[in-house]
Amino acid sequence: FYWHGDEDEIPGAGFVISPRQGDALAELCISLEKEGEYPLCDAKIEVRTSDGHLEIVEAHIPGKETGEILVTAHLCHGKPSANDNASGCAGAIELFRSLSSLIKTGRLPQPRFGITMVLVPEMSGTFAYLHEKKSKLTNFKAVINLDMIGRRQEGRSGLLGIFGPCDALPSFIIDLMAYVRRITDCEAPTFNIKEFVSPFYSQILSYVGGSDHVVYNDPFIGVPSITLMQWMDKDYHTSKDQLGNIDPEILEKSTAMAAIWTYSLTNLTAADLMPVLALTRERFLKQLHIMAEKLPFEGALPDEAYAYIFNVFCKALNDIRRFTQGADALIEDNKRFLRTLMEEIQKRLYNGKETENRTAPDSRIPVRDLL
Repeated sequence: FYWHGDEDEIPGAGFVISPRQGDALAELCISLEKEGEYPLCDAKIEVRTSDGHLEIVEAHIPGKETGEILVTAHLCHGKPSANDNASGCAGAIELFRSLSSLIKTGRLPQPRFGITMVLVPEMSGTFAYLHEKKSKLTNFKAVINLDMIGRRQEGRSGLLGIFGPCDALPSFIIDLMAYVRRITDCEAPTFNIKEFVSPFYSQILSYVGGSDHVVYNDPFIGVPSITLMQWMDKDYHTSKDQLGNIDPEILEKSTAMAAIWTYSLTNLTAADLMPVLALTRERFLKQLHIMAEKLPFEGALPDEAYAYIFNVFCKALNDIRRFTQGADALIEDNKRFLRTLMEEIQKRLYNGKETENRTAPDSRIPVRDLL
């Protein structure tokens, strides 16, 4: 349990109990409160450690070269549920089945990098899997995590969030998914027959935790990971997370996007990058805009914040080199473009004002240093 009390409070421990036990304790608290008292108990925890095992499902499509793209989903919870995460497992299996069939029948060429599907108990299974594969970590190129991808979209439920890697491990792979989303998502025509909109809700979002992608994105593991995850889901972690909440079309769309992203990444060439990098530039501009809104310096950003964003995006562009050759000129051209864009925005925001107050009182950028 996470302790969310005030800093001056003494942290407490938490125990998982049944609803019946919880009701009994609630009644006891109410009855004792009338007498001006409260229940007090002693807790004793007995712990033992022993060797054990975890069941992990793994399937592999071989590639022509060393390297693998991982597709992962968790197949556990206290009690497995429809969207969380039978939907993710179903999507991963169908993705793997479809690509395997297309490759075996010759409709798709063999990928340059291998494709591996891994179904694990959430978090703990990923820890065990990576421990077993620790000698192969450098072979893992990228990961897509499928966690809650089939919820019917109604009311406040069902937005498909597409979450990128963390800033500690930047990568262009989120921009590749943004491009895949754009070309697969716009199917419904508007009154202007030349324009199309999405028939379902999805959005490219910044990194958040909460699922197996966290483990891969840790710099000590070092495998950039993106996640497809629906939120809000009002029935998440409840007995109401049932098959009737699943929309086959949403599940199909999520799975198709994941499959296209996976296969595209295994065969990426420099010629494929132009539309992807256009979305990298778009995301860069959005990040600068967000920072400008957050920092109350008359619209001007601290130099350190500019430099931080620029360096994150430069590292994301550098990551292209792990997937394809011949893109050096394109990478450097885009770095120059981002720098020019950043400097022009700085100039316009400052509008000739003195720059002595451009740095926040404490504008240090945190650096992870655990060794």
